[in-house]
Amino acid sequence: MSRKNRPRRLPPEPTAASPSRFPSWLVQAAALLLLVAASSLAYVNAGHKSLFFDDWADNLITNPEARDVRGILWNFFRHPFSADEQLARLTFALNCAFNRAMGIQAVDLTTYLVFNVAVHALNSCLVFFLLRAMLSIAGSKAPAPIGLPLAVALLFAVHPIHGSSVAYIAQRRGAMATTFYLLAVLMYLRLRAGRGAVSAWSWKRLASWAAIVLCYWLGFRSKSMAVTLPVTLLMIEFCLRAPDRVALRRYVRYLLPGLLLCMIAGLLFLLSQGLVDLAGLHILPQGSTVLHGPGTQLLTECRVFVHYWKLLLLPLPRWMCVDHAFDLAESVTEVPTLASIVFHVGLLGLAVFAAFRRWTLAAVGIFWFYITLLPYAVIPQSELFVEYKIYLPSVGLMLILAEVFGRAGAGAPSWVKCAIVGVLIVPLIVTTVRRNAVYQSSLSVWTDAVEKYPHESRPHANLGVELGRLGRNEEAIKEYRTALELDPQQRSAQANLGKSLAKLGRYDQAIVEYQKALAMDASDLQVRYSLGIAMEAMGRFDEALECYREVLRVSRDNHLAEIGVGVCLQHKGDLSGAVEAYRRALAGGAVNLEARCNLADCLAQLGRGEEAIAVYRQIIQASPRHVMSRLNLAKLLKQQGRLGDAAAEYSEVLKIEPGNAVARAALDQMAPPPGSTGR
Repeated sequence: MSRKNRPRRLPPEPTAASPSRFPSWLVQAAALLLLVAASSLAYVNAGHKSLFFDDWADNLITNPEARDVRGILWNFFRHPFSADEQLARLTFALNCAFNRAMGIQAVDLTTYLVFNVAVHALNSCLVFFLLRAMLSIAGSKAPAPIGLPLAVALLFAVHPIHGSSVAYIAQRRGAMATTFYLLAVLMYLRLRAGRGAVSAWSWKRLASWAAIVLCYWLGFRSKSMAVTLPVTLLMIEFCLRAPDRVALRRYVRYLLPGLLLCMIAGLLFLLSQGLVDLAGLHILPQGSTVLHGPGTQLLTECRVFVHYWKLLLLPLPRWMCVDHAFDLAESVTEVPTLASIVFHVGLLGLAVFAAFRRWTLAAVGIFWFYITLLPYAVIPQSELFVEYKIYLPSVGLMLILAEVFGRAGAGAPSWVKCAIVGVLIVPLIVTTVRRNAVYQSSLSVWTDAVEKYPHESRPHANLGVELGRLGRNEEAIKEYRTALELDPQQRSAQANLGKSLAKLGRYDQAIVEYQKALAMDASDLQVRYSLGIAMEAMGRFDEALECYREVLRVSRDNHLAEIGVGVCLQHKGDLSGAVEAYRRALAGGAVNLEARCNLADCLAQLGRGEEAIAVYRQIIQASPRHVMSRLNLAKLLKQQGRLGDAAAEYSEVLKIEPGNAVARAALDQMAPPPGSTGR
């Protein structure tokens, strides 16, 4: 086909722009302020006073190393290509440092949540800019209108599905990765729009590409899901070129090698993370507890992705939960699995069709959704269905909505458009505020999960943990028993059931539960140590001693088990053995007041008075108000005839406890008879 006969994309007919009373920059600033205000309003009640599952897995906040700003910065640059989320970890350390500088508690979560809301508000503004840029490029309008991008960005700002990424403090990792992801895409679109205005090798273009690479790297260092950015850029370019067959044919020469290069880079990334078995040529699970392979993961996630669409399009409170139960897909022939595959293939086919039919934003939105979820589809993981995974993919829905709303409401009056936006946004804000209330505490989180999934074991087990932390052990026991009825192999519930029984003094029952837990996993040293404590409380010192020694055979520096050995030997009358056990524990770094007291008592009983006195003085130096140690020390001093020193200790006891009868009687006994004079 000759150049003259090539089809050309005709620009739309020019329309007269309506006059505005305000400059465009002021209108845009007002739009951004509205987005920030909406984001803040949606999370005005977000917050919790204590950490719960935010910090369970990775010690992102409470671990001393997580508060070391210099150490994190050093690791950030020392391992530049490590998927260790060091940038997100740095923000946690800076939150802690800010709290200390302000004179408040280091782990005061208010500042952590403010940061999360600020990142989310920033992302809402970036979504606004992304929609404007895409509308401008796809519609050949410069500049694009503000109303439509603002309305859709408001939906992003207040969507309740994002609560798990904002109110759940640790998940700022995904929100931060989204920030840099959006920045990179915006810079690419800006670079693309300016193509032809400057030469290909100008410093401005090189600086723009460098900025895109920098954002890509920063997003990856926030959370590794940002690794999909190059594929997203390739598909954006495909959707923009698809209506022009000539431009598309030119681009295919770059698209296919680009996708191949991305696949190779992805494989190298998985190799660097130890997630590929070269011998078996398959992807390995992420985590030792994952027992299924990549095929099962892919089939299962096909069904999960359908539920993600459902939550994005209709975020009903009864459908949202911190811990969604989801069964693994067994085979591609299962009806739900096969139906989900057909659904996704149909959507992707629709995206290609939409790209050719100039529904560019809708096409980009569908591709965006699937590309950003790709890592979760191919890497086997224990968490199959969690809401925070769709924070970045939800931007794809916003692109689709912008396309649909823009075409459906092209001729509608402004008041109708505002009314529709209000009808959509108000329920979303209300739902988000209600969802934030669930995140107020770990107890409310798992209570909500139990209400949503009463027939699943894990929510009951985790609710039992929270009830146990609050001292509500009877209720915790009930939850643990329910969890075990639903899943008899729930080992953590079995062990925690024993702990709750032990806290109530029901040691005989606790022993039975601990033994069941050890039958599931004999290598669990914590359960074996707890069994030793229960045996010791029942007076079964030989069995307790065997438990403690079994722990020490595996973990020689376990100071608590060493102290347990000392207690058992002391009860059995082996005072010398107990002394050695206590000394080993204390020499190994144990800081245990009870162990020092027991050591001093054993030394005193062995007649090693001077050594016992030295230990008692160490206890008093560390804990000056420890009355029992002062009484025992005074008794030893009195036995040695050091009456003045003994009287001084008894006097100190009376200063701490003026009503202490033992100290008062001892001083009265040591006082000289009335009328006597000292010489």
